[in-house]
Amino acid sequence: MTEAEIGRLLADIEEYSKRQRPETAAALRLAPLLMVRPMELCAARWSEIDLEGAEWLLPASRMKMGREHIVPLPRQAMEIIGELRMLTDGLEWLFPAYSRKGFTFAKEFYDLCPDD
Repeated sequence: MTEAEIGRLLADIEEYSKRQRPETAAALRLAPLLMVRPMELCAARWSEIDLEGAEWLLPASRMKMGREHIVPLPRQAMEIIGELRMLTDGLEWLFPAYSRKGFTFAKEFYDLCPDD
């Protein structure tokens, strides 16, 4: 993709996000910043997020290659996570499925995402 195409994609994500639930919008906005697989993002747990260190530690058990993975959280991601924290902090997942207690909304979000 060219720089202009990337800019257009990010602008489209922002515009589309305005019509979504806040949690869905946050996931869509985080996806291009963090570059993780959609299902990994959807299954993010608050216990994996280091707010002080601005890192997300994905445990080996959730990774395709079976090794833990540390994702640096840039300033923009930290801002989005801060907004999300006001909505879902105290719950297990960053993106809970309110229709199914104890589950993440991975299926809902994954349906919005292109294939890996």
